[in-house]
Order: sequence, then C-alpha cells, then structure tokens
Amino acid sequence: MPSLLIVGKMIFVFSEVTSEWLKGFEVYLRSRGCSWNTVSTYLRTFRAVYNRAVDLQKAPYVPHLFRSVYTGTRADHKRALGDDDMKKVFTKLSCIGCTISGISGAGAIHPDVFASWYAVCRSCLFA
Repeated sequence: MPSLLIVGKMIFVFSEVTSEWLKGFEVYLRSRGCSWNTVSTYLRTFRAVYNRAVDLQKAPYVPHLFRSVYTGTRADHKRALGDDDMKKVFTKLSCIGCTISGISGAGAIHPDVFASWYAVCRSCLFA
C-alpha cells in the first residue's frame, strides 16, 4: 500500500509529487502573498518529510526533485541596527546616566547582556 501524504485538505500518494507539482505549489503560495522565505520554509519542510519517506522506503527516490523550486533564504531587509544607530543609542543612554558594567569601547555585546540592559534602560531610550 502506498504511503499517503496529506497537504491541507488534499490526500495523495508520494508518487504523485513531481517537480511540476512542486513548482505549482510554489506558484500557489506566492499567489497567496507568501514571501519567498515563507515559500522556502514550506518547501524545505516538505523536502524533509519526503527525504524521511524515502529513507523509510515509503516514497520513490526521484533525483533532483526539488531543484526547480526555491529553498534558499533571502535577506529582504536588514533587521539589525547599523553602527550609526547603535552609536546614537549609546550616546543617548550615556547622556542620561545609564551604564553597563563590563562593556567598553567597540565590540560585540552578548544578546543576553544587551536584553537585560535594555530592559533597565528602555524608559530612557524613548523619553
């Protein structure tokens, strides 16, 4: 008995999955307004399930099945503060007397340290 695959409300067997079907699924996701990173996440998850099914001999191995679809990541916009913005934050905080012990000069700040510091000083940042 072939292994069933459930996607949304559709049920079908792995042997029905082709590169054309995957491309259609990619187009469908984009038409629904999904970003490229969301499409990639869905397709990478689907590929992991497919690879597991192949390992368990529940799906036929098809070389390069996912080659025609996007499974990478894109940096659509920068999420981190730039150097100038970080300098503004530190300047404003130093002007109002907020300090961090153990941090001096340029360099990376451990996220946990910054989060703790930010929690204490957030009222100063937005005053």
